[in-house]
Amino acid sequence: MKYLSLLFIIIIYACSPKQVLKTDTSNDIDLSGRWNKTDAEIVTNELFNNLIDSRVIQDYSKGQSLKPRISVRKFDSNFKNGGENLVQYFIKYAKASELIEYTDPKLRIASNFYISGSIEATEYDNRGNPYIEYNIQLKLLDSNNVKSWEDNSSIKKYIKE
Repeated sequence: MKYLSLLFIIIIYACSPKQVLKTDTSNDIDLSGRWNKTDAEIVTNELFNNLIDSRVIQDYSKGQSLKPRISVRKFDSNFKNGGENLVQYFIKYAKASELIEYTDPKLRIASNFYISGSIEATEYDNRGNPYIEYNIQLKLLDSNNVKSWEDNSSIKKYIKE
C-alpha cells in the first residue's frame, strides 16, 4: 500500500503543470556574474558621455573651429577579452558623436587625443555571497601622450551558484 501511494504522488507530481518564465529575447540574461557585452556597453556609454562633457573637450571645441580628433587605443585587462568590447563600443560612440571626429589609427591621421584605459576584475566573497567587481579606468591622452583627463566606473556582479 505504501508503494501504491508513493507511485500515486509521483504520477501527480509528474503531471503537474511546469512553470515557464518568459523573457524578452532582445535582453541578455547573465547568470554567471562574468563580464559581457551589455556591461561593456553600459560602462562605455557612461564614460563616453562624461568624456564629451569634460572640460578638456569643451575647452578644445571652444578654441578651435574643428572638432577634436580622437583615436581609440587598447584597454589593458587582467582577464581574457576584457578590454576588447570596451574598445569596440568606444569606437562606435566616437563615430556616432557629432562633437568629436573619430580617427582610425590605421589611416595614420594625426589625432588630437587618444582614449585608452584598463579594466580589472577582482573576486570577493561577502558572507557567502560571491561577487566580482569590475573597475574600469578611462584616460584621455593628448598628442604628446600626456594625460589630459581621466574617469573611473565600476560594476559589481553577484554570482548565483
